[in-house]
Amino acid sequence: MNEKKVIAFIVEGPSDEAALGSVMKEYFSSNEVRFVAVHGDITLKDYVSADNILVKINEQIESVKNKYRYKQNDFIKIIHIVDTDGVYIPDTEIKEADVEEIQYYVDHIEAKNVSAIIERNERKGDILFKLRRTGKVNAEAYEGKVDEFIMFISDSAVAAPGTYQKTWDYIEKDTNSLNRHTNMHLIFDEK
Repeated sequence: MNEKKVIAFIVEGPSDEAALGSVMKEYFSSNEVRFVAVHGDITLKDYVSADNILVKINEQIESVKNKYRYKQNDFIKIIHIVDTDGVYIPDTEIKEADVEEIQYYVDHIEAKNVSAIIERNERKGDILFKLRRTGKVNAEAYEGKVDEFIMFISDSAVAAPGTYQKTWDYIEKDTNSLNRHTNMHLIFDEK
C-alpha cells in the first residue's frame, strides 16, 4: 500500500500534463499526482459513447493502477479535464464556411460540414452529461507559481460560478461553452 494517496488527472495529451503538471504536483504535494494522457479527446473517439464512457475512463484508470501497482482505495480523486469545444451552443450558431478545420469564435463556430458538428455536439454533450451526472470521475506557464495559477483559474472572468452542478448549468447555457470558462477552480476548493 502506498503511503501517499493518489490524485489522477485524465487529460487529452502530454501538452496538458506539461501545462498543468507542475502546478498540480506542487498544490497536491502531500499526495501522489498522476496524469493519464488519452492522446486526443476521449469524448470524441469513435468507439466511445454515453453508454460506455465510464468503462473507457475506468480502463484508463486501470492502466495507471497496473503500471504503478495501485489499489482502488489508493485513489482519492480522479479529475477529468475536458475541452467543451462549443458543444452546448445552439445549432443556429454553427455556420457553414469554406474552412479546412473547425474555427471557434466567441459567439459561433464555422465549419465545412455543419450537420457533422451538430451530430458531434449532440454525442459529446450526451457523454459529458453522463460523466458529470455520475460524480465518480471527475495553459499558461505557472511552474512554481501555484498561488498565481489558483488566482487565475478562480478569477470571475474565467471561473464558471457556483457549485459543480451550477458550473455545468452555466457552461451549457447559450454560447458559454465557446468562451474561456472552466470549473477547474473547484479542484482547489477542497484540498
